[in-house]
This record gives sequence, C-alpha cells and structure tokens, in this order.
Amino acid sequence: MAFHVFVKKLSVLLLLGGLLIMTSSSGNHPNKIASNRLTYLRFDFTITNVTEKGMVVNAQLINTGKDTVYFLTESCLGDLYFFEYDTAQFSAVPKILCNTSWPLMHKIPPASVYSFESAFQRKVSSKKIKLGFDFYKVDRDFPVKNMNPGSVHRPNNEKTILWAEEKDIE
Repeated sequence: MAFHVFVKKLSVLLLLGGLLIMTSSSGNHPNKIASNRLTYLRFDFTITNVTEKGMVVNAQLINTGKDTVYFLTESCLGDLYFFEYDTAQFSAVPKILCNTSWPLMHKIPPASVYSFESAFQRKVSSKKIKLGFDFYKVDRDFPVKNMNPGSVHRPNNEKTILWAEEKDIE
C-alpha cells in the first residue's frame, strides 16, 4: 500500500516538473516566434502609375530600432500576399504566377528600409486606399528550412498588422 502511494506521488511530481520545464523554456528555442511588440517598425507606401483600372504601390518597412529585425514572406512575390486591404475595393495583381512558393526569411538592419513594389487593380472607383502589412516577425535562428510551402500564412487572430495611413489615389 505504501509503495502504491509513493508511486502516485512520484507520478504527480514528475508531471508537475515536466509542465514547469515546458512553460519556462529558454528564449533560444529554435521554434520560438519573436515578440509581437513592433514599436520600432513602420509601414508606409506611395502610389504611382495610377490608371482607371489600377495602380502600383511602392511599399516600405522601416526599422527605426537598434537591432536587426527578421521576418517571413514567400519566395514567389511573397510580399504581395502579406498586404491587408479592402478586398471589396481592390485586388492584388501578381506579376508572375508560380506553382510553389517557399517560406523565405528577410532582414531589416537597424535604421534601414526594406522596399518592395506591388500592383493593385481597382474593383470600384475608389478615391482612397488603406494598406497594412502582416509582419511575421521571427528570431534570427528561426528554422525556416523546416517549413512547407504556404505555411507562412496565419489565421487573422495571429497576424501582426502594421497599418499605414490611408492615401488618396490621384
């Protein structure tokens, strides 16, 4: 009887110890996604080549912080697919079509800008556009090579959207 009580108490201690270890893992864990506090990042854009049917958006992610920032997109026009916008008014227009798009890590050094360009088609005659960018921040040692195609897209409740000010379309 005493042995049975001892085994039961030992099992409870091992279970609690395992839970404690799992919840207090090191910040260097390779699958750990970086914090969502992005006060040192800014997203902005300008609009060029405006026509009745569409426009070109020149976008910038600006790192005003002291550290290099790492983030994920995709190998085939990945930046385009991380825009957030009103899909009833606009649609993103890829310049090329790919069969597969692999996860890709980019970095923005301190006091630097990451620039990219995308085309948008108007579905209605909108006078303004509001754009955001889903910034998928990761640590420098994030194992991007272990990810599958398309796996960088997250549910809305997990996204970190950097919003730019709404712009006039002229």
